[in-house]
Amino acid sequence: MRLMKSAVLMMLLAALFAMQLASAATVIVLNETEPQIYSLQSVLVSGDLGANSLSVIGGGEVLSGSLVKVYLFGPSRDLLIKGLSVNGRSRSLSFDEQGYYFLAEKGDFGFSADMEIRTIGQVRLHVPGPMNELTFKLQHGYAIDGDRFGVKDEDVIIQRSEKVAMLSNGNFRFSYGLRNEFTYDIAFRAFGKSLGSYVLPLRNGETVTSVSGALNWDQQGSQLLLDLADSQAEVIVRGFFSSASLRVPLSEDTHHVLIESDPEKKLTVSTAAKEIDLQEIPLVPQYGNARAFLADANDNFEVSVQKLGLLPSLAAAVRSATNVVAVTPKGSIIGEMIYNYANTGVDYLEVDTPGQPLYASTASSPVKLTKEEKLLLAFPKDEYGTLDLVYFTTRHSILPVDLISVPLARTELPITTMTTQIHLPGDVFVLETFGAQGGSELPDLWTVVVLVAILAFLGYLLVNDRRFIAAYVLLATSLLILDGRLLLLLIAGTIYLKVRDRLSAGVLKWLLAGAGILLVIVLVVGGLISLLGGLGGTQYAASGVYESSADSGIMASAPAPFFEGMRKIGADEEAAITVPTREGVLPVKLEIPELGKQVTVTNDLVTKENPVSLHVLVVASWLKYLFVVAAVLAGLFCRREYRARNR
Repeated sequence: MRLMKSAVLMMLLAALFAMQLASAATVIVLNETEPQIYSLQSVLVSGDLGANSLSVIGGGEVLSGSLVKVYLFGPSRDLLIKGLSVNGRSRSLSFDEQGYYFLAEKGDFGFSADMEIRTIGQVRLHVPGPMNELTFKLQHGYAIDGDRFGVKDEDVIIQRSEKVAMLSNGNFRFSYGLRNEFTYDIAFRAFGKSLGSYVLPLRNGETVTSVSGALNWDQQGSQLLLDLADSQAEVIVRGFFSSASLRVPLSEDTHHVLIESDPEKKLTVSTAAKEIDLQEIPLVPQYGNARAFLADANDNFEVSVQKLGLLPSLAAAVRSATNVVAVTPKGSIIGEMIYNYANTGVDYLEVDTPGQPLYASTASSPVKLTKEEKLLLAFPKDEYGTLDLVYFTTRHSILPVDLISVPLARTELPITTMTTQIHLPGDVFVLETFGAQGGSELPDLWTVVVLVAILAFLGYLLVNDRRFIAAYVLLATSLLILDGRLLLLLIAGTIYLKVRDRLSAGVLKWLLAGAGILLVIVLVVGGLISLLGGLGGTQYAASGVYESSADSGIMASAPAPFFEGMRKIGADEEAAITVPTREGVLPVKLEIPELGKQVTVTNDLVTKENPVSLHVLVVASWLKYLFVVAAVLAGLFCRREYRARNR
């Protein structure tokens, strides 16, 4: 009994709570059985389409139903309607697949709202309707079909600019390469008004990747929508294409077309368009097989592309190589190799260096000395590259008569022209350089023949005897080797003897006196010039006062700093040198000493199969004094013969 009373009490409490909830909430039930009918009498779309600032004003009537969906425009993905006001009061909006709508009760209504367009190019408005009258009052745009009447479930197209007279001129490039690329350079010009929007048909399977010169752009299938500003614009469109049958995108006028391919492809073009010279078009060809045409929209280009096979190419070559080698009297040798090269495919260069490499640089910057088995340097790829290498080696000291082997750094690169400069001590005489043309201090054969002929003629003027002439030539040659001035004295003496035989004693005295006076004048003038030059070049040392402090003795006794990385390089003990070295740092360049004498030789087309091997035959300069004996003996013989013939 008590349990039943508790249950009844719980039921009463639940009923009371339900009644309170029903009194606190409003439940709206739509009568879906009643037909929902509305009509929009007139709607005005106005505003600036260029600034994307539009407004919608209109009115209508709900003929039947309650809370009827009144549709404005769609689709919601392409436009935004906001700020709706119905009968002067702010109302909320919603949307579905047909477009934006608001709910209205039965009766008349008026509304206004703002509208923004989210797409470029043409604007497609979907009108669910029914709408009795749709009018437009737009700036920078127009409805293609104008004002509409009796619109229901239709699309209305709005163009972003007014219809203007427009002139377009295009240059079209099609390049067949690793990927087929196109470039369209189109110049637009409007007469009197802004360009607005333009639809460019894509007829060649284009995929647009970039557009410059347009406010905005969008590719929709085979069309490119362009938003243009001002009265003229230059639009450059780039991307990829896939068609082998090409057409000009512009429908009006005649335009320039350039078709080309990379060197690995053979290009064949079949067309009725007029072919022109490449210099007649503003486009610059990227490849050597480019062809230029004048074409319009009716011209078709059938292009056949055939991939070609590749032959091996020369990857690196040296235009000019310069070797500078200095050989000291003790046998120390410093060499330098300079390459002016072109390289497109060689990554590393192996250099066979005689002795110890000291320095290397590429592109005028030092590089670290790296090796595998031999010196192995990273070889920069450059059309006009420079490689500089310095090395050191030794040999025995130069002998009085010596054949010096010139150590050269070698690579396997072909060299067009190699120039070698050999620096030698000034107290040696170069007889011959083997391995190249030139490189000798001896006169050439023609000079020797002419000189001997002149000396023989001078001897003949004194005494017409073969033995005398031979001795005279030997005497003159010996004097020339010893000192050229001695030969001049011999010639002067010969002329004097010949003139003495032809002139009287009185005339001869006057001639000798005039020559002596002239010689004295020359010597005096030359001495004065030398004296004045010495006075002008005299420099005076500046005087100064030097003081020493009490700490000077301490400083004098401090040991000099010593670099611990000193290393002796060179195989020959006498010619070896000691230099500071350290791993991991960039090398510094050891300059080539000038010494006293230079021999320069040239070799052409140096290759691995035709290497350069140079040897220099030298003699000590003091050996020329052996010709003193020959000169004395020949002079005594000539003196005796001359006196015997003129006794």
